[in-house]
Amino acid sequence: MAAVGYGAGLMLDGPLDFSGSEELFGVILALGAAALTTLVIGLSGRRSIMSAGLVVLLGIGATAAAIGEETIGGERGIRTWTPVLSDSPTSYSHGAGRTTLDLRPLFASLTTPPVAPTPDVVPSPAPSASGLPAPTPTPSPAPTATASALVPAVPQEITVEQGAGEMDIIVPPGATAQIRARADFGEVRVLGDLPAGRSDRDEGTDDGPSETLTLNLGSGAPTVTVRADITFGQITIKEG
Repeated sequence: MAAVGYGAGLMLDGPLDFSGSEELFGVILALGAAALTTLVIGLSGRRSIMSAGLVVLLGIGATAAAIGEETIGGERGIRTWTPVLSDSPTSYSHGAGRTTLDLRPLFASLTTPPVAPTPDVVPSPAPSASGLPAPTPTPSPAPTATASALVPAVPQEITVEQGAGEMDIIVPPGATAQIRARADFGEVRVLGDLPAGRSDRDEGTDDGPSETLTLNLGSGAPTVTVRADITFGQITIKEG
């Protein structure tokens, strides 16, 4: 009966528009079929340890599958993000896989001075047929550059959330930034010539499965702040 319920879940997931995956729907129907079988056997005056054990196992499996889908829901696979200058916070999210946050183009934009607009060139007036000087045209006013076009928001705020997998954060040499990375079940690494940063695990303030690391790069106020969180997996910060 459990196998029949699982197969029915795989077939009926689409027609019934189940919000979760077809595998989860199959496990739920299999759990219902196994529970119904156990109930029928119990009402007939018999006991079935195998059926009761199957119900327990399917219940645990369904609960774990539901929690897993809630945690790593969203896109899966490989993804690379390259933030651009923005006057508002930038956010990214990913379900499971390998992601890369490449900050090099953003820092290149921050160090490149913006080009101010130039006024229109007015040609010299031609002499009139009467010999009198032609009226001088009024020059067009130079376009006014907006503050957001000349001065980007500083610091640039970036938030990244990922369910499971690996996340790489790449910063250029000489960058001025603050990065706070947290792994709920995993670790945070810093590679290359970057400073080690401050980890609550190394400082002894957190001996559980999670790790939060704060890394301050450069001197002075940061031009970019990053908040990166992953539930299951590893975050690596490196220079490139």
